[in-house]
Amino acid sequence: FYDTVDLDDMEFDEVESVFLYPCPCGDMFRIEVSELLQGKRVAPCPSCTLRYVV
Repeated sequence: FYDTVDLDDMEFDEVESVFLYPCPCGDMFRIEVSELLQGKRVAPCPSCTLRYVV
């Protein structure tokens, strides 16, 4: 895992119901509300191998 981040520090996209956080590669870490409700706590970056623990 790359690091940990609080949900309060993530940007929320109401249209997609997803939390976003900038990745060092220039893309965004993302985790959907539905994933959080299922107990998932890992936000992957779609462009590289880094992952955040939420």
